[in-house]
Amino acid sequence: MTQDLYQELLGQEKIEEIKDFTSDSPTYSSFLEYSDFNETCYELMYLDQKNLENPETKLYFQDQIEDLESECSDCWNFYLNPRNEFEKGLDVQLGKKFEEALNEFLTNKLQSEGIVSTKADVEDKRLPDNCFVKDEEIIAFYEVKFHNAPFVKAHEYIDESRSCYEGSITLDKNKVKKQIEVVEKKETPTFFLHWVDFPCIEGIFYHDLETTKNYLEELNTYNRKTRSGDYKNGKKVGYTQKFYPPLTTMSTFEELLEKIKELDNDG
Repeated sequence: MTQDLYQELLGQEKIEEIKDFTSDSPTYSSFLEYSDFNETCYELMYLDQKNLENPETKLYFQDQIEDLESECSDCWNFYLNPRNEFEKGLDVQLGKKFEEALNEFLTNKLQSEGIVSTKADVEDKRLPDNCFVKDEEIIAFYEVKFHNAPFVKAHEYIDESRSCYEGSITLDKNKVKKQIEVVEKKETPTFFLHWVDFPCIEGIFYHDLETTKNYLEELNTYNRKTRSGDYKNGKKVGYTQKFYPPLTTMSTFEELLEKIKELDNDG
């Protein structure tokens, strides 16, 4: 299974807009780029490890994938060194740009089904940010997070069995808990999407609501250090309590589109 759909997303004009927006900020060399190396990592580190109870470690793959060891070294050096911090407001703007790119792409892919991907939290900020709509009716909600900074010390701070390639998918515990409480009352299918742009693995992946809820209750949490961008006018505006659902149990971008079409056909 290749990542044709994800590579098509990266070819959109809005991706170039994102690159322009971040041009004055330090980004990793492969930011929003996809290569044969990424394809190999996707196949061996994600597809071959999918749903395994004990996925292989990063060190195992360094013996299996050419150039992974040197890439890991570059990744470690880049993401452990202090970098200029985005202000919270700029971070929010960047998140919106990723959402806009994904909404536009998904709408184009689902237009033959009459389905539109659009904002969902306009009136109620407790809702997931986005939704799929058909005939003015919401058929599913989805939250999307962009991840490009691997938690290179995941094995130290989360669980010694976790590796950075699968243990860096970050969710805000309190935010997700509130979202789940709201959408469960609506009884509307809900998905948590993850746009992953690590030096090794890239792609769009997702968990459904029930799986995310289970991980919220079962996984260890980690309280990251606060940063200047977490505060505005002296008030804390950022979430710092995190949990890390495993990448290797997530479904693919292609499976998401098929799932949305199935929901539509199920009425």
